[in-house]
Amino acid sequence: MMEKNKKSVKESKGSFNYRSYQQKQFFKEKIALEGKTLTCVINDLIDNYINSTTTFSKDDVVKNTVKKLLLLLKSDEPNNMVIKKELESLWQLIQ
Repeated sequence: MMEKNKKSVKESKGSFNYRSYQQKQFFKEKIALEGKTLTCVINDLIDNYINSTTTFSKDDVVKNTVKKLLLLLKSDEPNNMVIKKELESLWQLIQ
């Protein structure tokens, strides 16, 4: 039984929260059509959002740090220490 619990915890680590069943199905179809992983699809969506926002920084290092933060914040169990580290890194970059 303990082995089963370990497996379910491991599978849920880093998962993504969907707003609806339809959104989950949309992602499954998009992944199947593009042959990409879920992480790649989410990164592409974040890239598209960042690139379409004209007020956003054009610095790739800042963009990558923001992407990391967005993914960390969207996880089921956010790791506060890692988020704090990334926020400090972002703060250093934008000063």
